[in-house]
Amino acid sequence: MNEKMKPYYERYDKAFETNDLKELAFLNQFANDVDIRKWNREQICLAMAEKDGADFSREADLFYYHRTKANHPDCVILFRDEEAYYSYEDDADVLNKVLGCPILDWDGIKAAGFPFQALDIYLPKLIRANYRVAIRDNEIKVKKIVKPARKEPVQLSLF
Repeated sequence: MNEKMKPYYERYDKAFETNDLKELAFLNQFANDVDIRKWNREQICLAMAEKDGADFSREADLFYYHRTKANHPDCVILFRDEEAYYSYEDDADVLNKVLGCPILDWDGIKAAGFPFQALDIYLPKLIRANYRVAIRDNEIKVKKIVKPARKEPVQLSLF
């Protein structure tokens, strides 16, 4: 368990241990009105952390990775951010073995990746190595550049 997430998991667990209605009502706002029997502990804790302003995008990606990997164990799952495509755990080993990408340690999470411009080169290599590939493009926030309004030329009178 990630140390940054520990307080959120503890709050979640304590609410159920003590049956504190106030705490359960607080947690319910992160469950999107789903029946309490169908709550997902990890998803609710991530939502609490995000509300506090913490950036847990890697943990959200890891949650998605495990969920997708359970349904499609033969796929290599790639995630996209502003700079690169990357993958986690076993898929990081595949990227390392097939593409030569270095293994990284992101707060205890094993990962590997490559620049997003290199997708045209690396995707065919993965497919030729008989891997199915699933790509998740996270919403990339692009700063919009506002150009100043063009000023119309003014005709000057010479006389």
